[in-house]
Amino acid sequence: FLREALRDFGKAWPLKPHSDVLDATFESEKMRALASFQNLYVGLEPYRNNKEIGGGVLRKTAPAVFGLLSAIELHPSNKKSGVFAPIGGFQAVADAMERLAIDQGVEIRRG
Repeated sequence: FLREALRDFGKAWPLKPHSDVLDATFESEKMRALASFQNLYVGLEPYRNNKEIGGGVLRKTAPAVFGLLSAIELHPSNKKSGVFAPIGGFQAVADAMERLAIDQGVEIRRG
């Protein structure tokens, strides 16, 4: 992977902005949006930023390799495929951790 990513001084597909690959693959804006929503899961922008070096992949633009996320999540060979989230949302996780900590004698200070 590293050899492929660094080919042509980092301009090979894994490190290109994800939107460059999507633009070359899909004509439909809706299909591009569908194929890039995983970028938002990790807090990255799905579109190239021409004001940044490398289209922004060194800062906030998702690299093309993020296109593999949907393949991993949805591939038929993955029996546990899909997107998982805690019941009650992530606040439920924080609340459960707080209860566990208090049960173990931890004093929680907020300020």
